[in-house]
Amino acid sequence: MSRTIGFALDYVLDTLDLSPDDTSPPRDISQLFNIETADPARKESFCVVLWNDDKHSFDEVIHNLCEATGTPRADAAKIVDRIDDEVN
Repeated sequence: MSRTIGFALDYVLDTLDLSPDDTSPPRDISQLFNIETADPARKESFCVVLWNDDKHSFDEVIHNLCEATGTPRADAAKIVDRIDDEVN
């Protein structure tokens, strides 16, 4: 439990550290990619957090992963299976 809390706090602190000073939303997509940031891996990258719980079915998680990242269904299924194997 303390490890999970530690990871969550690290994530929040990193997010705050790498966030831009001006938090107003960009007016269009081109402005979104021109926002100054200290994150060296910024360009066209994203992060998806998946929790291994009993509330969501595998199909629901696979569907949401495909929708959020554009990952093909077969690849998303492999990712979800790997998460389930590593946590259990």
